[in-house]
Amino acid sequence: MDADQQKIFLTHHNYVSCLEALSRSMTIDVTINKAKPIFADLLISKKIKLIQATKEIINIEQQMSLEDAEFASAFCPWLPAKIYYLLFHCWCIVDYLITTEENRINSDHQALWSSINEKIGSGKIIFSEYVFNQVHKVGSAIDHVASSGDNLRQIHLKDELRKTRIPQVLKKVADYKLESAKHLHKIKSFMSLKGRGIRNSYYEKDFTLLDFFYQYRLKTNYRDLSFLADDLEPSDAQSFTLMYLKLGRHHYTSVRDLINKLSEERFSKKLL
Repeated sequence: MDADQQKIFLTHHNYVSCLEALSRSMTIDVTINKAKPIFADLLISKKIKLIQATKEIINIEQQMSLEDAEFASAFCPWLPAKIYYLLFHCWCIVDYLITTEENRINSDHQALWSSINEKIGSGKIIFSEYVFNQVHKVGSAIDHVASSGDNLRQIHLKDELRKTRIPQVLKKVADYKLESAKHLHKIKSFMSLKGRGIRNSYYEKDFTLLDFFYQYRLKTNYRDLSFLADDLEPSDAQSFTLMYLKLGRHHYTSVRDLINKLSEERFSKKLL
């Protein structure tokens, strides 16, 4: 790995490390209406099976990554997608349990995150770690300017992570959202009249830190996360893999506990 790739790796490792630190022991609360939905047994059962199967695979590969750095190197590029789908299926159930609308169980990606982000913005979904409660404009996040070398600096205090590192993470997520816009609209840049119009419309879009998982899942297929699949040292791959697994576990635990709390209120039983 050359010096530039090493800097990219350290930057992304710092981003994941920051979110992992701020997600520890995090809880999620919601406000729901009192309506009693009909229990969508078949749809729920399918989602639960997907969640359990995905989690079992991740658990096996986590143990193998702990034992073998070479395995971690092979597993690392696929990890963001697996963590994302684990959380995606969970949040689909949450959206159903909040709204009581059965179609939410099988939401597509855009519909789900639009719904969840709207509920975060309105205060219906509340995280114990406040940085996940904040709704941001893509344009505002893009405008953040970090000091030279700041992305590479080690930060351990949570207050400083919130103040310094989180704006860097948000800028990266916003940048990825703009890259996704290019892909979606089949344009190479935002320099044309059409491109500037698309960019300006995306600048006004809202997003939250939860978009991190979706954008990482998308970017594993593109150049900017190529360091995960290139000549990454096995020890570095192992470090990144285990950190990302911890981040994913924190969020899974939080949303699993929320699902069980809501399902007990709705149906007097736990689902996970």
